[in-house]
Amino acid sequence: MRTFYKSALRDLVKNPVLSMLLILSFGSAMVMGNLLLDNFEKALRTDAFFRSVMDMEDLYQVTNAWTLADNEALMKMEQGEGEWRKPYAIVYEERFSLYGPGRYGVDEIANYVTIHFPVREVRGNPDFLDTLAYMAQEEGMEANTQLLLGKAFGLSIRFPIAEGRGLKLEDYEGVSDSPLNVLAGWDYRSIFSLGDRLTLEIPAPYVEGKPPQTEPLEVRIVGFLEKDLEILEGLREGRLLNADNKLIIPLRGDAQQDYLRTLKYSFLSEGSNYMITKDPQGAEARILAEAKEDGYEGKEKFIRLDPPNLEYRGYRELSNEKSLENYKGLFAGSVAISLGIAFFSISLLVRKNHKTYGVLMLCGGTRLSVTRILVLEITLLLMVAWSGVVVYWNISMGSWPDIRVFLMYGTVVVLLSLLSSLLILRSKKPQYFIRFDGMSR
Repeated sequence: MRTFYKSALRDLVKNPVLSMLLILSFGSAMVMGNLLLDNFEKALRTDAFFRSVMDMEDLYQVTNAWTLADNEALMKMEQGEGEWRKPYAIVYEERFSLYGPGRYGVDEIANYVTIHFPVREVRGNPDFLDTLAYMAQEEGMEANTQLLLGKAFGLSIRFPIAEGRGLKLEDYEGVSDSPLNVLAGWDYRSIFSLGDRLTLEIPAPYVEGKPPQTEPLEVRIVGFLEKDLEILEGLREGRLLNADNKLIIPLRGDAQQDYLRTLKYSFLSEGSNYMITKDPQGAEARILAEAKEDGYEGKEKFIRLDPPNLEYRGYRELSNEKSLENYKGLFAGSVAISLGIAFFSISLLVRKNHKTYGVLMLCGGTRLSVTRILVLEITLLLMVAWSGVVVYWNISMGSWPDIRVFLMYGTVVVLLSLLSSLLILRSKKPQYFIRFDGMSR
């Protein structure tokens, strides 16, 4: 076996240009393969995320449905005295908080809220200074974008977990003095471990005459999300956010957590306007009937429960479907070109090294022995190309390339090299190898 290795290495050193061409060809194909795999798996994760939202049963979006003719009647519904006047749709949020959603035939308020909660432990870390796309960061503001989920969404959405566990039913229910269990994005994994606690700074109840204050809320990491996971910024807009520096926070019904409890029942707030009900028409009728008992004079219902209006088409564009198709074409092209170069190179190697192979055959070697040398040469070049891909991927991407690309592509190259070697060698007569004059060309 040592003789085969020596012969293969000697042939490669004797033909440096050809060897380098093969290394570049194999390396380029494997780089394209890694890009394709990353993009494809990212699209699959995003698709699973969307489907887990869209497949929720009995989910309805609360839509404001009042008309200009109803505005005057809506504004008559007052809370308090003086000029503090609110449309009845806003008043109705307080009714939900006071009586609970079951009063109106609603099983649950479905909260999906993207919001800012500064995390004390990463304050000042440039990797965690992130705000929503539509919110300007004020001077001195260091807020991380977090995703708050009610039980309905939290138990339905399938978040890919790299380490630890996902959120469970007990993370949403019950009253507890223990920290909230949260999921942390990939970037947190480089700083914290499972079980570590973080401190969120949430708005404290407003006190007239005093500047806005915050109060601490302790959370505990129970799972880390997969790298480059994309989540919806808002269910209606369909925009995607990278979740690497985000926290997924369950809305738990603790009496002490007034701000979170208010959000849980604020069904008409931005990002929170979804509910679970088996009878949307009945829920609309109950809401309207109570409004009329309170003096609502509008001719039509002022809210409407509609199925979610998310479209797969928009998300497909955001998840780079066109790029995915381009990667497939580029990868297929690079594989075809590299295999063509490999076939051509084997033919050249046989031509250039026919004297070496002739000596081998005179010493008892066969065409199969020569084939083993050629396949070994291709395998060695593949290993060198993969080493280059590893270095390139670490420098450019900050991670390791996927070994599956090397195994699948390398297997194809080696098998086709074996077949092409047998085909080329079979076409050559024995005299081609053992005659060392110019006629052997």
